[in-house]
Amino acid sequence: MGDESYVRREARRRLHMCDPGAKCYVVLGGDQGGDQEAGHKASPPSPPWYVTLWRSVDAADRRR
Repeated sequence: MGDESYVRREARRRLHMCDPGAKCYVVLGGDQGGDQEAGHKASPPSPPWYVTLWRSVDAADRRR
């Protein structure tokens, strides 16, 4: 796991990080087109792990 190219690749894939000077884009809903045309209902995509983490931190911080 100490390989720098592996770390960079995983940071781009998992965290949507972008190299300095590069233009990066995130395509939303790009993989759902075929299922909707066939009449199948696609389940909503699960949020990234960091969104789930932040929601749990926010929920734990609320007063009961």
